[in-house]
Amino acid sequence: MAEEKKEGKSESNGGGIKMLLIILIVLILAAGGGAFAYMKMANREPQAAPVNTMGPTLPLDSFIVNLDEPGGTRYLKLSLAYEMNKPLDPQQQKLTLRIRDQVIVYLSGLRITDVQRSDAKKKLKKELIALANKVYGQAAVKDVYFKEFVIQ
Repeated sequence: MAEEKKEGKSESNGGGIKMLLIILIVLILAAGGGAFAYMKMANREPQAAPVNTMGPTLPLDSFIVNLDEPGGTRYLKLSLAYEMNKPLDPQQQKLTLRIRDQVIVYLSGLRITDVQRSDAKKKLKKELIALANKVYGQAAVKDVYFKEFVIQ
């Protein structure tokens, strides 16, 4: 009877160690799988176009407009180029005069406070893109870049 108790104790000890080893192996495998998944996700790059590529551009001649101020003593000189999503077809190229007219009308309605605020250039870019998309077709323009921006 004393021998049976000794054997029972040794079996329960051996079973506990085996269970501990199994749990330890499962934890190590889970940690390794988690680390592998993290590395895969961290190295994943976005599927967007590379930053260093540009679409076709449409540079426009400089604009010089009087700002909408009392006395008309302030003016804005602006040079810009539109980045297009695809090259303009011959019919769209004829619309350059129309976009120049739209931009001049829009710019001459601005006040000095509309172009000097810290967020003014971002808002101006959005408006210029919207104007061009109305003329050239929805989503024709990708971005607009200022080449010159002078307020006098």
